[in-house]
Amino acid sequence: MSTRYELYHADSTLSKETDTVSSLSLALIGRWETRFDIIKELHSTGYTLHLFADINSFPVSKDIVIVSITEKADLQIASSLDTPWLAYCQYSHPDIVSAVYRAGALAVLPHHLTASEIVHIVRGALTHIKPSTVQNFQRQEHTYRQGDLIPVNQGEVIEIQAGVITINLLHEDGRSALIGLAGPQHILIGNPVNDDRVQLIAHTNSVISLQSWSHACHQPHFLERLYHRLQQAETWGAIQSHPSAETRLIGILQLIAGQFGTTTKDRIRLNIRLTHEQLAAAIHADRTTTTRLLKKLRQRGWLYIEQGYFFVHNLKITSLH
Repeated sequence: MSTRYELYHADSTLSKETDTVSSLSLALIGRWETRFDIIKELHSTGYTLHLFADINSFPVSKDIVIVSITEKADLQIASSLDTPWLAYCQYSHPDIVSAVYRAGALAVLPHHLTASEIVHIVRGALTHIKPSTVQNFQRQEHTYRQGDLIPVNQGEVIEIQAGVITINLLHEDGRSALIGLAGPQHILIGNPVNDDRVQLIAHTNSVISLQSWSHACHQPHFLERLYHRLQQAETWGAIQSHPSAETRLIGILQLIAGQFGTTTKDRIRLNIRLTHEQLAAAIHADRTTTTRLLKKLRQRGWLYIEQGYFFVHNLKITSLH
């Protein structure tokens, strides 16, 4: 007995009992009459489907959405969603695909793929989304104590409300490199799935908010803040790539002073405490070398240490020689 599918009726629902997929349900929005094979394949795989002709008939729900993009207006509709969404693009121009990703799509489903290939992409994109978290995908606030590991998934954006977070890169030999610091009002982006080498750790007691990429990118000044974050990451990376450990140390201290410093007369106070070991991890040097270089900076009068805080001179230098 064949299954009857009804399109373009608000909340038309298709479900099938199966153990091959999770309990996530999918809401399909837009024009799908030319790709009935995709709907059939999703249904036969075991997903529960809810079909909607347009966004106006789509209720607030915890469904994950697949939007059929046929015109610019469809993209504007999709970008306003506060739930995870994917895009089926009926046009494969690179500019359109790029715009879809910028709007917050978890994945783009090109029109030229077969139904089975489309379903394969859908399943891969949804593998790491838990049904219990979908309904709270918009924004969540969390508190972490100093030293806590901060988990973040791909597609999530962290906004730091209070405290300082270190960004660390774990090497295969177990060593850790400090590749960045982030403080209040800074944003961080979730890492690719299965990439556990980059770790976020609370350097101090911290409060953060988590929100989806699709929601965050519509917040005021988000692009400016993201651009600032990328600039910081590029500057940090450029400093770490310098062949001289002396120059790397001076550059990292100047960069941290710019991020977290308070100017007092002719000196800048770094308002976060850093150990010699952390600075060594930041400049890719051993602790002994780092301590020796810090001693030289103090002898030169460029660096002061008072009550565990670093003070650097306003005058910029690039070498100890």
